[in-house]
Amino acid sequence: MNNIEEYRNLLELFKQALLFYSNSDNYVYKHKTNGELASLINIDSGFQAKFALEQAKIIDDLNKEAENDYFENISNSIETNEDHEDIMKSINVLNNDNFFNLQ
Repeated sequence: MNNIEEYRNLLELFKQALLFYSNSDNYVYKHKTNGELASLINIDSGFQAKFALEQAKIIDDLNKEAENDYFENISNSIETNEDHEDIMKSINVLNNDNFFNLQ
């Protein structure tokens, strides 16, 4: 999956969570749980928001790791005195491995 698709999916998660929490009907105590009335918000206990935030963190961590690997590989190429063509090959290999794939 590329970055654009991941971010679109993440935005959809945020949108669904916001729609859920913004719907006033979800705050009405009309659902029986354990013999008592509860609202969908009480039943949810923030699960949707927590899930969306966890997914955002996972994507952010993966992107940071990919960025660090990318720059580490380029730095290693420069430090080992690879010539310009070899460095460009390294960059192209990393880009083909979906690092920073913005298509």
